[in-house]
Amino acid sequence: MLSSEERLAMIKLNDYFNLDEIHAVQNISAAVINLSGRQRMLSQRIALFCLRLVNHKNLAEREQVITILQENLRSFEESHQMLIFGQFNHSLQSNLSSAIHKIYYLPPYNLDQQVRNYIAAVKSLLSTPDQELELDNLDMKLIMIAASGKLLDALDAVVSQYQFESEVEQLELEKQQILLYKKSCETTAIAYAQAQKLSHTLKQLKETQAQMFHQEKMASLGQLIASLAHEINNPVNCIYGNINCIDNYIQDLIYILQLYQKQCPQPIAEIQAYMQGVSLEFLIEDLPEVFNSVKISADRIFEIARSLRNFSRKDELTIKPINLHEGLESTLLILKSRLKEKSNRPQIIIQKDYGNLPLVECYSGKINQVFMNLLGNAIDALEEATQKWENGQETPIIHIKTEVIQPDRVRVKITDNGLGMDTDVKMRLFEQFFTTKAIGKGTGLGLFISREIVEDYHEGMLSFQSEFGKGTEFMITIPIQFSSSASLNCCLDSMTCS
Repeated sequence: MLSSEERLAMIKLNDYFNLDEIHAVQNISAAVINLSGRQRMLSQRIALFCLRLVNHKNLAEREQVITILQENLRSFEESHQMLIFGQFNHSLQSNLSSAIHKIYYLPPYNLDQQVRNYIAAVKSLLSTPDQELELDNLDMKLIMIAASGKLLDALDAVVSQYQFESEVEQLELEKQQILLYKKSCETTAIAYAQAQKLSHTLKQLKETQAQMFHQEKMASLGQLIASLAHEINNPVNCIYGNINCIDNYIQDLIYILQLYQKQCPQPIAEIQAYMQGVSLEFLIEDLPEVFNSVKISADRIFEIARSLRNFSRKDELTIKPINLHEGLESTLLILKSRLKEKSNRPQIIIQKDYGNLPLVECYSGKINQVFMNLLGNAIDALEEATQKWENGQETPIIHIKTEVIQPDRVRVKITDNGLGMDTDVKMRLFEQFFTTKAIGKGTGLGLFISREIVEDYHEGMLSFQSEFGKGTEFMITIPIQFSSSASLNCCLDSMTCS
């Protein structure tokens, strides 16, 4: 219960500090910077797929490229409209600052007109007959010049200006908070204590905001898996709640039936005829085995549901000690269908060499995401390799090894005996959007995100060794105990601005 003095101090603090306004400014700044940065990325991606459209002669591949190009162009145009005219859902305002207005509408950049010309050129290229799609096409030339010249410069300029103005706004907010702190200290010691509580509330709000941005980017898969696990869990619980009871009923019925046979060895003709029809002796012998297989299947379903829940559990912004082996096993269970033998390749063998690991402090959901990316890539590599191996030449194998390498560090190795990587691929492996997979199969983000999770979130290291023709080994090295909050603050900042 607050005293009258404490309530008075809170009233004075509220006179100076508007949480809703600060939260709104931070949301708007992050959304605008995100959109402007997205514009720059999309301009380059559109130019890349225009090149692919011109170079691809295969009709099916060209249709895929056209679909992707149309989606990117639509996103590029929508983002441009949102930045200029605002959007209610993102609280983006339509009134541009004078500096931003000059970049969009005045020389030397004239960004608005450049974007419109760029969009028009891409649309014109999409409507060009196939026989006229060449590198020296006029629209293609305009697109490449714009994407590497003036348009790129203008997009860089507007992103920089948005970031600068956001920093100015944040600096002004920080000044207001400092002023608030000084005034609250001057009022009373109670007011100072309330200011500290309010600062703690702000920290919680920023953490909540960071969670929201992270959930928007990564939650789709987790929600799907969690929903599936929940739906499976309900009937599994029902089965588990009744299976032992049913087992007892069956045993009782069999025992009663055997007592009847013992006391009435010569039943009436009708019962004898029916017993011969159903093969009673075989039924009594086989029923427990059938029921036991049902119990084994129920155990299997229960393990699948448990693994799905373990894999998809909410990744809170707190460090928790977890069993890395459980995360690996959950991931392998989810990927089990991809490991089975197929018509074009043998079964992929999983070899486990688990060390005696302690519980490791980390973000469990994110580490599971790294396991999923690395194991999924290993499976992809082996599927590609088996298409080039002669029948029976090799057995596809994924080897997983865990070990304590230092008193304060553990390492997880995931190795495949696929085709390995050449020098060019190894140099670009962790680049954002770089992929060696076919169009539509890879985004080029899996290893980029995995490295960010291991190194930025967990103060660890993600490295690899690969020899062309002999396979690839990825190594995840992370500390057993989280030593500082520096990476947490880094993660919060990166998620807020991403």
